[in-house]
Amino acid sequence: MSKRKKINFIKLIFVSLILSGCEGFVGENGVVLDIETGERISNVKVKLETSNVNGITDSTNKNGYFETSTLVGCVFGGCDEYQLVFEKDGYSTKKIDENYRRNSSTKFIEESDTLIIELKRN
Repeated sequence: MSKRKKINFIKLIFVSLILSGCEGFVGENGVVLDIETGERISNVKVKLETSNVNGITDSTNKNGYFETSTLVGCVFGGCDEYQLVFEKDGYSTKKIDENYRRNSSTKFIEESDTLIIELKRN
């Protein structure tokens, strides 16, 4: 193989690596509670939004439990940013971003590391 072909081959490999990406799995599960009563809230719309996807929508079940996830594009710089949005008529909408675990006000059920979301009535 000539020197020029080797250089072109190396360039092709390099460009392929740069343009190639991977997929990362993001998501969360938890329960949604009324902040005043502590009761679990059913039928809360839970939307997972990423910087490239408008949103994957799920709802809490009759016990206020939710589980949502999606695949996002990842490249060498990292995965897409995402946020969770919780909406229900009669309650204020709550949004949390991907860095919520660093927030001191975030609550978890210790035994299972389940996220607790508290909604406030309007």
